[in-house]
Amino acid sequence: MNLSLPLCRRGSTWPDILAVVAVVGILTGITVPMMLSARMHASRARCTDNLREIGQAMTKYAEINHGRLPSTRPGRGPLAVPDVSNSGYAVADPFGEDGPGPNNVPAAMFLLVRYGLLDSTAFICPGSAGQPDRFEGKEPRQRSNFTDVQLNLSYAMQNPYVDDSVVGFEWRLSLGNDLVLVADRGPDSRLLKDLAPDSALERLRMANSANHERYGQNVLYSDGRVEFHSTPFAGTNQDHIYLSKSGRQLDSPADAQDALMLPGE
Repeated sequence: MNLSLPLCRRGSTWPDILAVVAVVGILTGITVPMMLSARMHASRARCTDNLREIGQAMTKYAEINHGRLPSTRPGRGPLAVPDVSNSGYAVADPFGEDGPGPNNVPAAMFLLVRYGLLDSTAFICPGSAGQPDRFEGKEPRQRSNFTDVQLNLSYAMQNPYVDDSVVGFEWRLSLGNDLVLVADRGPDSRLLKDLAPDSALERLRMANSANHERYGQNVLYSDGRVEFHSTPFAGTNQDHIYLSKSGRQLDSPADAQDALMLPGE
């Protein structure tokens, strides 16, 4: 009897392989953007929750401090040049001469952690590379500022320190509903020059916070709402929230409607 082995099926041809590769490429092109978009939206949502928590903590702070929102020692003299460093971080008294320097904005934000109104994780946007402050193993009440402002603070707060010439600005709970209190940390000052609301889209995008890949920033208003804005012109009457009305980043507010979020990158 003559037995013969059955012929093997012909292997896949190049057209078959190319078709499979094309299908995989199409599926990847659809799936990857969807995954990135979902991750970005989740990051924004968690950031929104952080800002709401910060807003609630600021309200509690004001309620037990006669309506005053967080601030530390103001400077003396006509110019209130803001300090955005970790000045005085290892000092126990945030209001003493040995504590944070005059007009220190991060130290004002740290008061919410110091008095147990917030955990340090609330100051880290999930879209940033920040890490919660561990206070070098000490208790928050033994500290007066963030250990590393760049690493431990993803958000920026309205600069509460004003020049002697400014009239009508009070860093208090009774502010107008559309005043910006806190937002995602602003960009490097070099990205903010000569911008207007009608600037080219790519230039406006580069002037956004780095927290959300520069697509925009979450903004907390004094009435407690949080909104995501695709440009930095999110203040009262399209006020730029990362620059003073004088066009400077390290400055004091010109009036009660002048949003100025500090610190920046």
